[in-house]
Amino acid sequence: MQSFRQLLFQEPLEKISIEEICQEAQIHRSTFYRYFQDKDDLFRFLFETYFVEQLDNTNLVTSVIHLILREKKIFRNISINNQRSFAYWLMIDIVAARLEEAAKSGELAQAPELCVLATMITGSTQPALTAKMIAGAFLVLLFEWIDSNYQMTAQEVEDLVKSLFNAKFN
Repeated sequence: MQSFRQLLFQEPLEKISIEEICQEAQIHRSTFYRYFQDKDDLFRFLFETYFVEQLDNTNLVTSVIHLILREKKIFRNISINNQRSFAYWLMIDIVAARLEEAAKSGELAQAPELCVLATMITGSTQPALTAKMIAGAFLVLLFEWIDSNYQMTAQEVEDLVKSLFNAKFN
């Protein structure tokens, strides 16, 4: 996993081959396939175990923004430098699941400026779809921020996200 992460610092996800991953990790292809079906499966595992586990459900917006700032090159290489939509849809699924989980557990409601999201998700007849809509909007905003080469400060992005949900739904 660390080898794959290192490769993501260097090039877009779509350009990384399984052969490169195996060479970087100093493993045989059969070892790779023992644990993962393909590169996308490895990416899902990396995203869920490394990135998502670092997020704080009670301060989700801030923790996502700071994670992106710490891992700028990786996020550039899995978002705007990547032509395949797989990574985008995977991230929506994972972030939506995290939002839905945080809403149901009450963690999301602990952040006063985001409690409206918890209400939207838990009050919806389709909570999973509602969480995906929110995750998609949030990721589009973050990808635009990355694409603009971080023209806004992290605080400006955080304030924008929080104000959008407060202004539109309160």
